[in-house]
Amino acid sequence: MPEVTFIDATGWSELKWFNSGGTRAKRILQDDDGNIWFFKCSERKEAKDDKPEKYYKYEFWSEIIAYQVGSALGLNVLRYEPSVYEGQIGCISPIMIDQNSQQLSEIGRYMTATDIRFVPSNTKARKLYSFQLLRTFKRNKFSRFWQQIFQTLLFDVIIGNTDRHQENWAIIINPKAIDSFFQKHKIGPRRWKRGVPCLLRRKIRQRKIFEALFAKVSKKVRRHLHQMGLKIFEKMAPIYDNGSSLGRELTDAKVDELVNDDDKLMKYINGGSCELHWNGEKLSHFNFIKKLLESSYIKKVKHAGKFLSGWSDSRTMAIMSDVDVTLPQNLSHYKIPENRKKLIIKLLTLRAQKLNELLHG
Repeated sequence: MPEVTFIDATGWSELKWFNSGGTRAKRILQDDDGNIWFFKCSERKEAKDDKPEKYYKYEFWSEIIAYQVGSALGLNVLRYEPSVYEGQIGCISPIMIDQNSQQLSEIGRYMTATDIRFVPSNTKARKLYSFQLLRTFKRNKFSRFWQQIFQTLLFDVIIGNTDRHQENWAIIINPKAIDSFFQKHKIGPRRWKRGVPCLLRRKIRQRKIFEALFAKVSKKVRRHLHQMGLKIFEKMAPIYDNGSSLGRELTDAKVDELVNDDDKLMKYINGGSCELHWNGEKLSHFNFIKKLLESSYIKKVKHAGKFLSGWSDSRTMAIMSDVDVTLPQNLSHYKIPENRKKLIIKLLTLRAQKLNELLHG
């Protein structure tokens, strides 16, 4: 498993013109070597409507622990390290793409393109964010990504992630591949222009000219669509934005209560909900997986879950033991309390055990 590295980003430049997705604002930083990093702190909700302020002090650790656990299981999880910037503590991750040739394209974009009723900002449309809409991937020639999609959903069960919304997973695309494809197969303005005089000589009406030309181009595009898709849609992005997990919302008092009461702990584990709906219904993580195992995707789901064979309780304990040891002394009050560490170990091991039983009996 990778070692945890504390990264002091003090003095790095902030790129305010650079945009990033997600529900929480990130600060985009550039280190002294020109590398791009994303820095974010734990979420703080201001007091509102007689509700007290909420500060999820240890949330940034959830990202770091998820990276450590996922990497140990052989999953492609984005690297997160503890960091400090301008006196604020949080976690930091490297940029996922090559800015010169790649773009990050969130899964939600393909969902809204398939069903215009799905508008993420509209709370009434949240039910449309479902596995049934996610199946648009089959129509969009993304079928080779199913393993990573199911691995992400299964990993969310293990860490108890309740926020895998439409912007929290993505495909890395190569937009330049579109131009090169059309150039390679000589589909473009010149070819269209050469075809017009020939069709005009045959006295075909103007509307027929464009219909004939479009049909000719479309046929060629369809013939090479799979090849074009492989080049444009390069790969799934690493699993990222895992902060809403591992009991990050629990107060210290609630942590003490759950760590000493197995019945309440199992109730908490079984009640964790999956952000992705099933036919408009929001289910618990485990009930969502049960639905998948009752569907035609059962073989794909079980195959994706083979990474669980690498699970190790002792390794999980080692991760939790060492995760915050590199934190500087002046930030020691942000170390994870022992009872919270114990609870996170229990959450991970019990969830992994239950998931393994679901998948493989």
